[in-house]
Amino acid sequence: MGKGVGLLDLCWASCNQQRCCSQDFVITNSVRRNLQNIVRMLSGGRFPILLEGPTSSGKTSLVRFLARLTGHEFVRINNHEHTDLQEYVGQYVCDPITGQLVFQEGVLVRAARAGHWVVLDELNLAPSEVLEALNRLLDDNRELYIPDTGATVKPHPEFMVFATQNPAGGLYGGRKLLSRAFRNRFTEVFISELPMDELAAVIHHRCKMPPSYVRAMLAVYQDLQSHRCHSCFPWETKLYDSQRPSPLGSSAIILLPRARHGGLRASSRAPPEGRGSRSGASSSAEKLFWCQGSAGGLHKRSSG
Repeated sequence: MGKGVGLLDLCWASCNQQRCCSQDFVITNSVRRNLQNIVRMLSGGRFPILLEGPTSSGKTSLVRFLARLTGHEFVRINNHEHTDLQEYVGQYVCDPITGQLVFQEGVLVRAARAGHWVVLDELNLAPSEVLEALNRLLDDNRELYIPDTGATVKPHPEFMVFATQNPAGGLYGGRKLLSRAFRNRFTEVFISELPMDELAAVIHHRCKMPPSYVRAMLAVYQDLQSHRCHSCFPWETKLYDSQRPSPLGSSAIILLPRARHGGLRASSRAPPEGRGSRSGASSSAEKLFWCQGSAGGLHKRSSG
């Protein structure tokens, strides 16, 4: 395990600090506990780890943070119902120079050779063909077979496989229940949602927002969750992973209530001047929670 063992000590020290914040990752009490559990498992060997929990609970971000601390390159492979095995192991392509067919290795094969840390996101959405191909890699033999070439790849000693998934059934449609035999190839960790006080601390640090705005955001988020639980309307209230860098910048709101049939989503911009104001002023919640319809234009969504 070479480089990993010494650097895991550094991870453990970082996880046990009273307060550890970086520009794009905040370690709260529950995050620290999750990091400590993963570091304990890594210290025992390079055995596959499955992180299961609700959406946006920070599963992928935990692995990205540890990979950065230990100096490993982080590779993420997103699965869905139509994931093809060729995306994992590779396929024949036309060489633009010679015009001949050459085999181009897939992202998983390249990561295995180089010793990267790979996260298989949404594992229980992957087709059975993909899961079967992973069996040999997840075994103690740690071999990756390439059907098109008949070659067998022996991974680098530092290569590590993580997988993430939401619980099957319930609120998460399309997720299948993985067989017990397949799950036994992993060491499983359940990642629960961040408590509201820790979530407030993360949003305050990441978005540089006043605490009053953060409280207003979380109040609307909780209200939308309540409406989803008591309504047959197909809302998917999703809190975008607060530990990920926001594509809209540090001031962007990462709370995204989304409707499958309405196209509504929260806007981080304040409403246009003069719209939505009452007596010349509007509350902070009114400024924050305007929704943009799929046809364009800003429309305020009531949280009541």
